[in-house]
Amino acid sequence: MKIRTKLFFVFAATAVIPLLFIAALTFYNAKDSLTSSITTDMENLAESRAHNIEFFLNTLNDDLLIAQGYYNVRKNLPVISHLQDDKNGKDYIASKTQLDEQLQLFQKIKGFADILLVDSSGKIVYVSSSDHASEMGRSFNDFSSGAFEAGKSSIYLSDPYRLSDIKNVDDYQFGLFAVSPISDLSNKWAGEIVFEVSLDKVYALAQDPARLGKTGEAVIGKKINDKEVIIINPLRNDSDAALKRKVFVGDNIGIPLQQAVANMSGSGITTDY
Repeated sequence: MKIRTKLFFVFAATAVIPLLFIAALTFYNAKDSLTSSITTDMENLAESRAHNIEFFLNTLNDDLLIAQGYYNVRKNLPVISHLQDDKNGKDYIASKTQLDEQLQLFQKIKGFADILLVDSSGKIVYVSSSDHASEMGRSFNDFSSGAFEAGKSSIYLSDPYRLSDIKNVDDYQFGLFAVSPISDLSNKWAGEIVFEVSLDKVYALAQDPARLGKTGEAVIGKKINDKEVIIINPLRNDSDAALKRKVFVGDNIGIPLQQAVANMSGSGITTDY
């Protein structure tokens, strides 16, 4: 009996070893398969959201191309620029009325915060939103440094900004300026048209929790110099992060964001921001 018992334990131990090997192999195969599946899903999700944001920005570009060709704007921008000191005059009122009829409707359809016209000196001479009447006569550079110069010759999209940085408001909405040069009817540069655009839609695309689980998120960043990448959108656990929180180039933290602003793509497991 003793011999048979010893033999039984030997045989039993011998049988357990391949079972453990198979179980371990199954576990690691399942782990790799799950990791691969999640990674693929995240790659597809990131690509989809990037595409949607690019579509939003491309639509802005198309809207500017349309607006810069408006006969109404090309005709009346020089008029209201010339008559800024005679706002009660018949010619000024007629020109402003014509602009209001077109641009206020365009603003409403597109959901812009405002549409501005800027004269050749950089001064704001028209706003489509009556809520922004206090901006009339001010330099556009007061709101977006460098945008006026950049918009003289081509379409330009400014860096994002906090509305609370330039207006007396209590919320933390974000926006950007989309700028295009305007020529008068003789094809001479007369100034610029500016869309003031809320970034709520863009941030909603980035922050949409669908398919991201309890902790996942999409992050938008911009390289501001050779050493820093600034986070542009609010974060899931830090609503005040946009335009404040940074990742430093060369650190082992935030590598995906560093690679993204360097026009690299890929996937893997690393430390987040």
